[in-house]
Amino acid sequence: MENISSEREQYFEEKSRFAYNLYKQGKFFRKARAIIKDGDSFLVLHVPEKDIYGISGGGINDGETATNGCKREVLEEMGIKVKPEKLLFKHYYRGSMEYNGTKFYPKCVEFYYLCKPIKVVKQEHLGISGEFIADVEIAKLTKEEFLTKIKFKYGVVEKLREALQDI
Repeated sequence: MENISSEREQYFEEKSRFAYNLYKQGKFFRKARAIIKDGDSFLVLHVPEKDIYGISGGGINDGETATNGCKREVLEEMGIKVKPEKLLFKHYYRGSMEYNGTKFYPKCVEFYYLCKPIKVVKQEHLGISGEFIADVEIAKLTKEEFLTKIKFKYGVVEKLREALQDI
């Protein structure tokens, strides 16, 4: 457990340093999020121990496109290769983070992509060990379950409802 805790602390330290450097440069902390549609279902991350659902996604690396960041995050977190088919929308907000005892509020933008699963690559380790302490599995949700069981940032559910209306 100590190793997981250390890995988690290191993960958040690196994430905070990356966001802080962007903040100091006046740049956006860019993130990519995957809305993975598989037939009539949506593929999501599920922590059964806590019954928490979430979508795959995370920070976009320097020099990486939003679509490539989306593909990388899904592969890392879910072990699935996806094809981002459509940018559904961008969501802008101010984050709240801390780095070396300094609280800061980075400008953030999240790119929400509608993705199609292409191939399952791995199943042995799902989720980011830095973010998820509990076991993580892939779950399938209906559209309504997807929009109600996942806790999105303020304003995102409304944008998703509109973007997924005809999907």
